[in-house]
This record gives sequence, C-alpha cells and structure tokens, in this order.
Amino acid sequence: MLFKPNNTATRAQLSKLVVLAAGWTLENPATATFNDVQPGSTFYQVVETAAAHGVSSGYPCGGSGEPCPGRYFRPGNNVTRAQTAKMVSVSRGWAIVTPATPTFADMPFDGSAGSLYSYVETSASKGIISGYPCGGASEPCDGQNRPYFRPG
Repeated sequence: MLFKPNNTATRAQLSKLVVLAAGWTLENPATATFNDVQPGSTFYQVVETAAAHGVSSGYPCGGSGEPCPGRYFRPGNNVTRAQTAKMVSVSRGWAIVTPATPTFADMPFDGSAGSLYSYVETSASKGIISGYPCGGASEPCDGQNRPYFRPG
C-alpha cells in the first residue's frame, strides 16, 4: 500500500478523513442528499455524514453534466485549501471568526454568511494553517507583507 503524501485529495477522500477523525456515527439514509453520490457507492456514508454535520453542502444543479433538480457533491474533484479549512473548522465545532482585516493577501474580506474567507480565517486563528511568503511569482508583497493562502 502506498501513502503518496504529495498527491492531491478529492472531496470524497477528505470527507472520509474528517468524518472518521470526528468519530461520528456513519449515516446511511435511504435517499441520497446528492445526485452524484448514491446509496451503495464507496463514499456514500461518509459524504452523507459530512453533509448531516454541515461539513459540506455541495453545489446547486445546472453545472456541466448536472441536470436539475437536485444538488451535487462532485466527489472526484480535488478539494481546495479553502474547502479543507471549512471542513476542518466545522468538524471541530470552532466558533467562526470573520476579522475585517484579512490575514492573507489573496483572501480579501468577505463578511457574507458561510464564506470561505471566514473558515480560512478561523483555521488561521487556530494555528493549523499558514500561508506562503509574499514576493513570489504573481504574489507581490503588499504594504503589510501579508502571506498568500492560495485558496484554490
């Protein structure tokens, strides 16, 4: 078995990691929350458990190959750093913080409810994430020399 620490993770894989780390009992509803993760599929129970705990909400229908009605999880898509911050923050039950001054140069203030900005800031406030130093290619230093998070 190989671990492959430099590989990317999918949304379904991170859901499994978060759900198992939280110790939640696996959900197995008869009706799927998402059109693209059906009962009996490999990640069905962990995706349903993550959704039941507010860790993931999916995407509205209407995307490419995603007919309406319904919601989609996109289990095979790579999970982004910002999505990871949300999943970890929610699974830990942390109070979500939304500071007016952003920690990262590439995460501008967004005070809207449920914004990834707040989850990134919450994770940063807990010391579990940090950024990349400014000054790299396409990442100029601003007046505060704030790091870059690279949310995508």
